[in-house]
Formats: sequence, structure tokens, C-alpha cells
Amino acid sequence: MVSKPGRWQALSKAVSAPDFTKPRPDFAKFVPPGCDIRSRDIEQLTDRVKSVRVVVNAIVEGQQAKAELKRMEADKQAAIRADVERVKAKMLAAANVVPQVTKHLEEHADRIVSRGDDVMNRSDKVCAPHVAMLDESDHGLDDLESVLQVMGNGGPLPSSGSSER
Repeated sequence: MVSKPGRWQALSKAVSAPDFTKPRPDFAKFVPPGCDIRSRDIEQLTDRVKSVRVVVNAIVEGQQAKAELKRMEADKQAAIRADVERVKAKMLAAANVVPQVTKHLEEHADRIVSRGDDVMNRSDKVCAPHVAMLDESDHGLDDLESVLQVMGNGGPLPSSGSSER
């Protein structure tokens, strides 16, 4: 035997959204002649049937509302999951940016360092003849100072490291 809630559920499943608002036939037409049913009894039966209709409609509407709420909750949960997945994807992308930027900056710094070494080597090559000329001039000045020292009766100058060849 089906329990009372089960009967209502079975009724609501068997008849999808019954409409009890339509006019029903007059019960008086179904009363056989000579039967002792008074119109007041028929009215009471009609009122009871109307009450049952109201209850059944309320149950069906309640079940429909419950199903709609479940659907809305599922949609809400799906939207939240989609938002979380989107944020996770962005965070993963952001986490990948740091190593990429670090690598780019290191490559840029390496190019600058290697170029600095090249510029230093080139400046040494370009300035080498001039440095030799300056060294010659410096030796010449040392020699001139030595001669001036001897001429001024001061004796020879102590030898400096720059005047030695």
C-alpha cells in the first residue's frame, strides 16, 4: 500500500499539472431519480470536491516550485563553479608570467653585460696607439726632469717606476 505522501506524488506524476479550475459537471445530474439526496448534500459534496481540488492544485504547484528551486540552485552552483574555474585559470596564467618576465630580464641583462665587455675590448684596441704615445710623452718628461735635476746640481733623480723601460 502506498503511503499518503506517496499517493499524492503518484497522482502528480500520473497527471502532469492537472487543472481543477475548469467547471465540473453538476452532481445533481448524476443522482438517479427517487434517490434521497438533498441539494444541500450535493452542495456539501461539491464544496468538498472544490477543497480537494484546491489542495491538489497547491500540492502540484508546490512540487513545481520545488523543482524550479532545485533547477535555480543547480544553475547558481554551475555559475559559481564557472567563476571559480575562470579565477583559477587566471591565477595559473599569472603564476606563469613571473618566470617569463624573469627570464626576459636576465636575457636583457646578459646582452648588456656582454656588450659592455665588447665595448671595453674595443676601447682598449682603439686607444692602444694613443696610450703608447702618452707613455712615450711621459718617458720624455721623466728624461727632461732628470736633465733639469742634473743641471740644477741636485744630482740624478731617483728612478721612478714609470721611467723604466
